[in-house]
Amino acid sequence: MTSSLPKDCRRFTTIDGVLVTDFACAPHLAVIVRAHLLDLAHARNAAIQQHGTLEMLHRYLSGVEFRQRVEAIVEAFTAMRAELEQERRAAERNWARRAKQIDAVTFNVSGFYGDLQGMLPALPAIRSLELPGADA
Repeated sequence: MTSSLPKDCRRFTTIDGVLVTDFACAPHLAVIVRAHLLDLAHARNAAIQQHGTLEMLHRYLSGVEFRQRVEAIVEAFTAMRAELEQERRAAERNWARRAKQIDAVTFNVSGFYGDLQGMLPALPAIRSLELPGADA
């Protein structure tokens, strides 16, 4: 603070990195400088915390615990996939068995119908058991 400011200065200026002001502006300039110093301190603390967080994250990602967790997830998915495939194979076996049973029933019904037609020529036609294009 000074009572005689340089010629080209009305209230405050910076000379060689030093703030120069008159007595009237000093308290106001002090409030502004203090606010900027607090902002700078907060920014430095945030940068330090961020660096610490990044370092902690790097240690976790490159450590054994993270690898074990990822392996556990992959193993769970692999087990789920194997179980799904096993269920699928079992369902396909059941479907194939049922298809053969249905084929056997259809074959026997067709044979039964053919036997009856041989004995009763006037038996009404069942279209699903006739040959395609055959007139009944």
